[in-house]
Amino acid sequence: MKENERIMQYWYNHKCEFFELLDNLLKKYNIHPIQHAGAIFNDFQHWLQSRNDIKNTNPYFMVDEWLAIRKNTDRLFEEGYDSTPINKIKSEFCMEENKQNNENIVKKVCKELGLTYKQLGERIGVSESSLRSAASTGKISNQVKRAIELYLENLQLKQELEKFEQLKKLLKEITS
Repeated sequence: MKENERIMQYWYNHKCEFFELLDNLLKKYNIHPIQHAGAIFNDFQHWLQSRNDIKNTNPYFMVDEWLAIRKNTDRLFEEGYDSTPINKIKSEFCMEENKQNNENIVKKVCKELGLTYKQLGERIGVSESSLRSAASTGKISNQVKRAIELYLENLQLKQELEKFEQLKKLLKEITS
């Protein structure tokens, strides 16, 4: 997957984080949104797609760079920070995203990896009882969700590293 595609996928899956970061930056620039959430997020996505030179993939800096360019665009933002529009946007997006992303992540990961709640908990630093409760109620904290995401990313990177090690070994055999 190309870097831009990976970044686009990240933001597609983390819209709530986008709007949380955006809220902090709106205060910084003393502006507020006058468009609905979809228009704002679409503008951000189009900006990302047009970029071939994204150097800093830190989410905060990406949103800050976009907003610094777009803050004077009268079709998106107005002067004066007002928390009401962004709070409404955040509540809509975050509730829906959390519902979609958190619903069965514990059950899904345990099933896909053949792990018990205890085994998953040991790997991400969460107690078995906390995972069991989260799985049964569907109320999964952002920390648990992020820990699971990082664990899955770690597994993927280990698999990729193993492939490179095998390739390295094969190249040594061929050149020997």
